[in-house]
Amino acid sequence: MLFSYVEICDNETMITLMLTNHVWEWEFEEVSKTYEQFNTQRFGKKTLAIPTTFEIALLCSIGNLCTEDTELRMSWYKKALLEATGKELTQNYLKDCINRAGFPNCYFR
Repeated sequence: MLFSYVEICDNETMITLMLTNHVWEWEFEEVSKTYEQFNTQRFGKKTLAIPTTFEIALLCSIGNLCTEDTELRMSWYKKALLEATGKELTQNYLKDCINRAGFPNCYFR
């Protein structure tokens, strides 16, 4: 990984690595905790505003870390589906990913 010196898991770093097509070195638990902390504070004055498309991709990337737990993976895809309100093409793609749960990953690249 190009950014192996990055030790802190935060949304900005996850999005940067995701957009530059780098693999996260963090475990699912750390990544999901980071996102959940953001989600509870998302409307605060000092919280980073993430564009909807980036957040959808972030949610799918978190779901992709759940390689052994299909139900957990689908729950992250469903969160992404909720964030995609009003984006019909994106919603259709996410629904397709959810419907073919046997195929592990949903990508936005």
